[in-house]
Amino acid sequence: MFYKTIGIILKRENFRENDRLITIYTRDYGKIETIAHGTRKIKSKLAGHLEPFTLVDLIIVKGKNFDKIIGSKTINSFCNLKFDLVKIKHGSQILKIADLMTKVHLKDEKIFRLLRKTLETISLKSVNQCDYLTYYFILHFLSLLGYAPELYQCVHCKIKIKPNENVFSFKFGGLLCQKCKEIDLDSLNISTNAIKVLRLMLNEREFKKIKIDLNLFQEIKKIIDLFLKYHQ
Repeated sequence: MFYKTIGIILKRENFRENDRLITIYTRDYGKIETIAHGTRKIKSKLAGHLEPFTLVDLIIVKGKNFDKIIGSKTINSFCNLKFDLVKIKHGSQILKIADLMTKVHLKDEKIFRLLRKTLETISLKSVNQCDYLTYYFILHFLSLLGYAPELYQCVHCKIKIKPNENVFSFKFGGLLCQKCKEIDLDSLNISTNAIKVLRLMLNEREFKKIKIDLNLFQEIKKIIDLFLKYHQ
């Protein structure tokens, strides 16, 4: 029995003498782990279509332990990404996060679309936008997993957040107001401007570069990094 789907190659690992284990995030089945026989051989016709970052059309046969790829055709190789070291770094981080934080065979077409759109955008945009785009991806990815941060009201007392001494609580998943911040001593101070930028990032359905200064972006990166770490 075989099935067809399209997917993004997350990683590949050597398996046995001539084969590779290919991890793919697919549109129709979520993340899958498959075997590609003979792809370590120089003359393999499949190997060139199964590199990380590649969007591929796949034909897969059901197997006892692993499903087997019997056909693959590149849809988009994201070539502008693959030949730039900075873009490779950011793309690799995105694929690693997607692999680590998703389970096998849990379909989520929104995650597939976010991955595809992010790789397309990284490939086409200038290098200096990659850092922002990576954190845009992480924030939206966490939201799709059910970890969207609360940025409009205090997660404890539920009052509307006002521009004063608020903190971001990783434990409670969002903002704590000045009166409630003592309930989480591990929370992080957050500026009013950082709250505004995080809201903009999360509300955007398409990537748009927001002009912010370096210090503010460093604050946002730290918050998103720690929020990601908390949920990993």
